[in-house]
Amino acid sequence: MEQFAFSAADIARLCRVLAEPDAELALRWFVERLSSFGIHTGDSPRQGARVVEVGESRLVFSSARSIADETWLCVCDLAAALLRRVVEARQHRQVVERMQLLSEASFEGIMVNVGGNVIDANARLAELLKMEPDEVLGDRTMRQCVAPEDLPSVVERVASGYEGSYVITGIRKDGSRFRAELQSKQGRLGKRPVRVVAVRDVTERERTLELLRESETRLRDLAQAAFEVTVSSREGVIIAVTGKHQQLFGYRTEDIEGRPILDFVAPAAIPHTEEVITEGQMGVYQTTVMSASGEPIPVEVVGVTSTLDGIPTRIAGL
Repeated sequence: MEQFAFSAADIARLCRVLAEPDAELALRWFVERLSSFGIHTGDSPRQGARVVEVGESRLVFSSARSIADETWLCVCDLAAALLRRVVEARQHRQVVERMQLLSEASFEGIMVNVGGNVIDANARLAELLKMEPDEVLGDRTMRQCVAPEDLPSVVERVASGYEGSYVITGIRKDGSRFRAELQSKQGRLGKRPVRVVAVRDVTERERTLELLRESETRLRDLAQAAFEVTVSSREGVIIAVTGKHQQLFGYRTEDIEGRPILDFVAPAAIPHTEEVITEGQMGVYQTTVMSASGEPIPVEVVGVTSTLDGIPTRIAGL
């Protein structure tokens, strides 16, 4: 039986398909042209069929006519090249779609910059700055959107490649200000060094922290005015002491801070005092303090639960 073989013109026409930028379209045209030669694709290999596989993708070619080996070789080589392009295009599309999904779903503004020049940003950042997406790009964004008082430190961090988080004041397009937490990290985009920055509006958090600090200050001032000695502790360890502790008990501040409260309680009073502290009981209770000279001194203590620098803390006034 006479075998079919591609002519030089046939091969040239098939090879021209490779120039099509759209990999999926190029493969479809390739399959259609092969069909005109009596070479078809199918799902299951039949006797005499040729299988081309790239990763998990594959093409099965078969023909009712006798095909020369060199023609089959040409078909398989061209099909493999096209299938690789298709697989790579699909993988690239999946990466792009995944990154776009992550970008759009992010609650943070994200930008990629090179030396302060923003080359890419997500929609959330534009929304945060009240800008159009294309307005965020360029080398003016940093100067326009960072408060003048914070700009020098931001420029310094960019220049030094600082990685980590810090808080600045941001400026929106309409001139309004907000507190922004920046989380920056150095990376690469291909072979190009880039800086990736996540921007989060923390205005409410900062306002809450400021109110908390003010509340802590008022409580400390009130305690210092109302009591002879004020002791702040966490998990039974003294972290701060103010007042007349040296005059009353003979201890310097450095003798007290960093030590367990029970170190200064008379042995007979330890069980009750330990129970009060461990259970976080609030209110008034009596205990006995051992002075630096070893003298037991009965005291009345008012214990409350508060915070210090935003961390839960027990405050006791004597």
